[in-house]
Amino acid sequence: MKKVFYYIFTIYQGALILSTMVNLIFNICMGNIESFYFSIPSILTPYDKFIHSGSPLDLFVLALFLVVTITFYILSTRELFDSKIEKSPFFLMNFFWVLLSSFTSILIYGKTISICIFQMILLVIMLVVLLLKWSQQNKAIRNNSNSSNADSLPENFQMSPKSYKQIERTAKGLPVIELGALLLCFYLMYFEIANLMFLYGLYSIIGVLAIIVFLGTIFDCKKIEKNGEKAPTGFMKKLNTLQILSCALFVIFAVITFIFNC
Repeated sequence: MKKVFYYIFTIYQGALILSTMVNLIFNICMGNIESFYFSIPSILTPYDKFIHSGSPLDLFVLALFLVVTITFYILSTRELFDSKIEKSPFFLMNFFWVLLSSFTSILIYGKTISICIFQMILLVIMLVVLLLKWSQQNKAIRNNSNSSNADSLPENFQMSPKSYKQIERTAKGLPVIELGALLLCFYLMYFEIANLMFLYGLYSIIGVLAIIVFLGTIFDCKKIEKNGEKAPTGFMKKLNTLQILSCALFVIFAVITFIFNC
């Protein structure tokens, strides 16, 4: 039964992407800015902007949106049909990308709900698939006593890390969150969805989170060391360097955002 939903998702999103590409080629050939009902409006919007502005940036954004959409689709499909993997990060990224795209489409074409309805259907399908895959992976982790992901199960959830591997996972997750926040801000700025107050608020929240994780990494490492378990050579130095560099880049891009919007 699970694979039925997996195939439905694969065929449905694949058809949406294919229709969008055909729609784009049609608009380029005919000089139109028309949106087919079975297309993704948010991907077509950069081309619409290019027609009016002539800015190469819009073509870059169009190519970026297509590459991200197709890449997430291919990688998430591979994760779905691989029963051995215990996590599906790309499917989760794909889900949030479709969620963001659907939200944007509603804002842009809200009065023409029929253009957005197919993306909303995809979102519902993906939510069902996400729950099914999550259940399947949890069962696989429980059946594998040597799984490195066993501590992520609901019954094994821990507020405080009990191993260096858990500390490393949290520390390395911070740059991913920072990158995601930067991409989200760029996306919202491009579509003129959010005001500067919202963007700066988001930057501030991520900045505070970065400080908490940085200090928490140091505190947790020292706590485990006191219990007699010595950290691998250069462990804390590597993690702190990674966190400082990612935070510095995050601050630089936040300042660039401020400069370009002044």
